[in-house]
Amino acid sequence: SAGVFATYGVLVTLSKMHLEINTWNVLTHIGLWISIVCYFLLLLVLSSMTHIWPQTYRVMHSIFVTPGFYLLVAGVYVCCLCPEFAIRYLQRQYFPKRWQILQEKEDRQSRLGDKSFSSLQEEEARK
Repeated sequence: SAGVFATYGVLVTLSKMHLEINTWNVLTHIGLWISIVCYFLLLLVLSSMTHIWPQTYRVMHSIFVTPGFYLLVAGVYVCCLCPEFAIRYLQRQYFPKRWQILQEKEDRQSRLGDKSFSSLQEEEARK
């Protein structure tokens, strides 16, 4: 059914969109879950309306109770998001942007204590 493929597309799109968010807070997290719940509720409501799409009457109701649907959702997530994670890892590991380098140095500095940035540079030069 087209609703099933649209569901996969919406879930993957929302996930990729949320991968781009650099700062997460409570509102962002709540917004993600509200979007997903509203989408599923909308599908159920539209699937119940016979006068709009009589050929899809209660199709989504029967699909949402099958375990294969959720297994396929997990498979689609893995197939679509694993390449994204791999590309991000390779980019950050081998071709980091300037802000990522500064982020790593700041993280290293906070783990070492209150050492100054110049002492960190001297330590790195000695290595």
